[in-house]
Amino acid sequence: MITKEDNNLVLRIPLLQKSYDAIGEEIGDVPNLVGNIIERKEGISEYTINQLIDLGYKDSQQLGCPIICLDSREELEEACKVLGIQIDETPMCAYCGEPLYSDFTIGDKGYMCWDCSDKELTDKIYDK
Repeated sequence: MITKEDNNLVLRIPLLQKSYDAIGEEIGDVPNLVGNIIERKEGISEYTINQLIDLGYKDSQQLGCPIICLDSREELEEACKVLGIQIDETPMCAYCGEPLYSDFTIGDKGYMCWDCSDKELTDKIYDK
């Protein structure tokens, strides 16, 4: 719900959401928000509170859109403590340094995004 109080925009976001199983039956309440940390190698970090997309039918959850951007890890930790929500850290590709938002593989250096994996495979095929 969005309202205006004096000269302030006020957003009311439920901390919990309903979860449903594969046949559409309600299975309970799950978190609606999660703190997220992305710490890039080049020092441009992101500290956000994101929507948490429930995939109860798959017994899983997915990171949704950022709702609030904060300036520091400490500020995020304090906000999440007040809200009673967990904090997740997005893993990074050990090769290109980009966040791994979805599936990935593991290479000699660690986590590897699909773009880097494809490049490595192509380089092997063409002996680069």
